[in-house]
Amino acid sequence: MRRSSTLGLVLFALLTSAASARAQSLEEKYGPRLAAFEDLARKQMEATHTTGLAIALRIGDEIWARAFGYADVENAVPMKPDASFRLASVTKPMTAVAIVQLADAGKIDLDAEIQTYVPYFPRKSHPVTVRQLLGHLGGIPHYKNFEKELHIKEHKTTREAIDIFKDYDLVAEPGTKYRYSSYGFNLLGAAVEGASGQSYGDYMREHVWSPVGMKDTRMDDPAAIIPNRVRGYDWEDGTLRNSEFVDVSSRFAGGGTRSTVLDLLKFARGFTDGRLVSPARVREMTTPMRLADGTLTDYGMGWGVDPQNGRYMFSHSGSQNETRTFVAVIPGRDAAIALATNFEAGRPYWYVQALVAQVFGERWDFTNGSAAYVADRTARASFTALRDTYVYGLSEYEKDGAAARDAKSLERAFLFFNACAAPKPRKAGASPDKCDRGIQPSEGEPFTAVGSSIAQVLAERGGPGTLEAYHARGPAAFFADYIAAYRRDAAIPRAYRFSPAIEKEVALWNRDWPRTFDDYTRTTAVTLFEPVDAGRLRQTFAGASIYPDLSSELADVARANCENSRKEPALEAARLNAALYPGAAAPAASLAGTQLCFGETRQARTTLQNARALDEGERYTSADFLNGMAYQLAGAGKLDAAIQTLHLATELHPKAANLYDSLGELEAKAGHREASIAAYRKAVELDPKLQSSVEALKKLEGP
Repeated sequence: MRRSSTLGLVLFALLTSAASARAQSLEEKYGPRLAAFEDLARKQMEATHTTGLAIALRIGDEIWARAFGYADVENAVPMKPDASFRLASVTKPMTAVAIVQLADAGKIDLDAEIQTYVPYFPRKSHPVTVRQLLGHLGGIPHYKNFEKELHIKEHKTTREAIDIFKDYDLVAEPGTKYRYSSYGFNLLGAAVEGASGQSYGDYMREHVWSPVGMKDTRMDDPAAIIPNRVRGYDWEDGTLRNSEFVDVSSRFAGGGTRSTVLDLLKFARGFTDGRLVSPARVREMTTPMRLADGTLTDYGMGWGVDPQNGRYMFSHSGSQNETRTFVAVIPGRDAAIALATNFEAGRPYWYVQALVAQVFGERWDFTNGSAAYVADRTARASFTALRDTYVYGLSEYEKDGAAARDAKSLERAFLFFNACAAPKPRKAGASPDKCDRGIQPSEGEPFTAVGSSIAQVLAERGGPGTLEAYHARGPAAFFADYIAAYRRDAAIPRAYRFSPAIEKEVALWNRDWPRTFDDYTRTTAVTLFEPVDAGRLRQTFAGASIYPDLSSELADVARANCENSRKEPALEAARLNAALYPGAAAPAASLAGTQLCFGETRQARTTLQNARALDEGERYTSADFLNGMAYQLAGAGKLDAAIQTLHLATELHPKAANLYDSLGELEAKAGHREASIAAYRKAVELDPKLQSSVEALKKLEGP
């Protein structure tokens, strides 16, 4: 899309600001790597139209922080590390700290019903406890009436914020389902007030923010004078626009605060150091909660708990008008990362992944859940078992050391792993569903048990620092070194060893991974802003049994070039993606989307059918995914392509009412009244209670 030269000068003459003098020692240690990241960040921002971004890294007591782009595009105000952003859902860990503090003070019982502290909230069909709300297990709905609830302009009191959802039914029996809910955290904020006798903002300032020096953190108030407040932006129909104004006081304890990336590092440090809650509470809050059936949820008390690459890590992201935010704590490195952007289409994870790749030499993958692709489709289940054992076992050992397990239970865990990691798991008596539960308590957490046991053996034999290397070397090296250890040491029982078939697979992967995971692929060199070196990637991966999964980056290349109407580079990246990863559904779906972007509907239909055949879990060809793809194209100004995407989606999912609802909306936007009416009618035929379609038909057809 064309942009005015003035806008181009303002947006992409990106400036960099230094943080504090204390960052110098980090720069001395990682200077070239940090400089490489800064170059990547600037280019990524330009390619994705990102207006401004601030990022900060703490390792030990040292802090490095940078800011890029603009806090105010129209007035060319440079972004600064101490810029004030809306935090959105990064507010939730802070609210959780307040609740736990009050519990430790004897003012809140975590297992009491929420009405004990918020008596004006109506009782529901089942009791809802404070603890359940902390883990999104309370059955409280998230936003329901999007048109109303996501566009509130008026300032709300706590009572008014609760009134918005007080009459909503539970979406699940408490404790039985994980259902993310900002409203649930609003209830927790109201409980802070009920138990403390202070307003939520006053309590947070006095007991959470001030004790750790968070002087720039506060409740978001549109009328207040807030130093270094950034303006928010969005990308709509291929054009940069100011964000819609929304007063977020209605989300106060779930997403109504404002802060800086530097203050987020102070919060992370104060939390892990035990200055806000006790070390025992830190462990409890960063341990995944369990459903009533024992299933782990990947969420503790106010923190997402999702290990990356064997790292014990807890984090939270935030997303709302004007902002995208992220904070992660990596205790094993005594490190934390905080990031915020004032661009609603921004992608914080990309920058976090790039920074980790540069500084730590590791590859994290928030998108696909795996950093590796196994060429042999029959061996992928084996590698999945290997990867999960490495990720969850090593992270548990990093957090707790080896958990005490009796010999019999550990022997059962190795039997379970050997069955799931066998080249033909079904022949070994392991069903995919059973192996998918390898980290779950219902099965005894066998993958975690095996991984932490391996970590203990390697740590004991290798000494301090041994395990740190595996975060860069990966799971194949972790297993290969353990196999070498038990071959040398007869004291390791046979019950704690692997079958010859698994040993053979591990040897193959350990041979190929170091060759394919080189400096080029390790540092996320596949980016949106420079030509993809297709020849180099093909040569590097040729004949390898395993190699890095760069499919999400290649999909980004295709998407960015689609948005900017660059047909050949877009199709080249998408075709390369599908060729490098022929057994994966995501690259095929990306190719279909790229073909649709440039009007190749017939080819896209075939590609999408291929993607569906590969998509065992129907993640990349589901109705919701394709609906999102259509809106992404529409947002880039590719309305015809978006409509064609929905037509193909309805072919695959003819009973998905929401697809027809979306088709009706986009046809109307394109001025196709009759086509819009037909789509809405089909939506109502499939789901008579689909209110958005009912209302749209009333407007289009008249009385």
